[in-house]
Amino acid sequence: MYEVARQYYLLNGHLNVPAAYVTENGERLGAWLIRQRDIRSGKRRGILTEEQIRRLDAIGMNWRDLADERWERNYEAVLAYYAQHGDLDVPQTYVTPDGLRLGQFVKNLRFHRDTKYRKRLTPSRVIQLTEMGMIWDVGEYRWQQSYKAAKLFYQEHGHLVPSKRYMTPDGIKLGNWLAYQRKKYTEGDLSEERIHKLNAIGMQWDLSES
Repeated sequence: MYEVARQYYLLNGHLNVPAAYVTENGERLGAWLIRQRDIRSGKRRGILTEEQIRRLDAIGMNWRDLADERWERNYEAVLAYYAQHGDLDVPQTYVTPDGLRLGQFVKNLRFHRDTKYRKRLTPSRVIQLTEMGMIWDVGEYRWQQSYKAAKLFYQEHGHLVPSKRYMTPDGIKLGNWLAYQRKKYTEGDLSEERIHKLNAIGMQWDLSES
């Protein structure tokens, strides 16, 4: 397996091999390299001699946990996005200039926050991201943004009956959004909290009375 690893290094210039990587001949190189890392760190029982460590070092062995490295790389990209845009409303399709699928990474963070797969999303990392303005609940965030736009519209116009095609200067389709809130209200599918908030800014639910 060392020879397989050496050939991979000569061909690719590194040993950052995906965990599931299998060579054309069926050698599970990714799993083997993980095993060497785990043995050296004490996570797994086994023997790894100083000579074997030296030989692996000679072909560029990366002893750090690659998943932790990916986290750090993506986290640095999150910081850069925040510095540039002032928020963490990252589009799902967003890819950084150096090829990181940051939008997918942020989506995965939201999905895994409350699941058993949140291994690397530690409480301290949740706090760090939250303090930067991480949007954990996209639906709630979008609703609040549209509500703020509705409140501003009411303050400027004295009503909440814009044309259905009306869009705010920053791109919120306020006419469609208000029509959807009325539809949800009619169907009994709008929370009391949201009804109360909309009533507070002059929401007219039945336009047939106007």
